[in-house]
Amino acid sequence: RTILILHAYFVIPSLYLTLALFISYSKQVARSFRPDFVLIRQPPRDGSNDYRSTIIGLKYGGVPSINSLHSVYQFQDKPWVFAHLLQLQRRLGRDAFPLIDQTFFPNARDLVSDFEIY
Repeated sequence: RTILILHAYFVIPSLYLTLALFISYSKQVARSFRPDFVLIRQPPRDGSNDYRSTIIGLKYGGVPSINSLHSVYQFQDKPWVFAHLLQLQRRLGRDAFPLIDQTFFPNARDLVSDFEIY
């Protein structure tokens, strides 16, 4: 049976860190349940949605995950991941761990060149 999750809200009802996950369906009453485990199948951020608070809520509630919630959270920013790959390359050497060169821009404004084109 497939369940479509439209919204997920987390509450901690006791000091024992029991997690209640509220799922709201369109035009239906919200239901509450405690998941046995989760499987994250997409990044916590995309073009229009940001589910980082959901990942943090799952971690805070102690919900087991098939893929590590730590790794899901750490892999949300591609430049952060590439910086770690560069650390590996420095330790192992360019021949043993080749990477495609990339340039980091701290914001989109720095992508635009100030040079005039004739």
